[in-house]
Amino acid sequence: MDEWTNVSVILCADRSGAHLSVIEQWKKDQHRQKGSHVSFKPKSHRFVLGNGTKVKPLDENRFLLTKTQEVITRT
Repeated sequence: MDEWTNVSVILCADRSGAHLSVIEQWKKDQHRQKGSHVSFKPKSHRFVLGNGTKVKPLDENRFLLTKTQEVITRT
């Protein structure tokens, strides 16, 4: 099992006031241990727009749209 899990949705706005949803996601990686015990460990963490485009967090309230270099802000 190796898939992204949504953990939160952050409502943001761009310069023009248009609303965007930033989704915080974790990717879990399955690791088998002795016997039948299975453990899941966080593999990576990312933020994406609703369409799957990655965004870079700048701080708790701002994200960078890497393709356009535009900063969007939590509303």
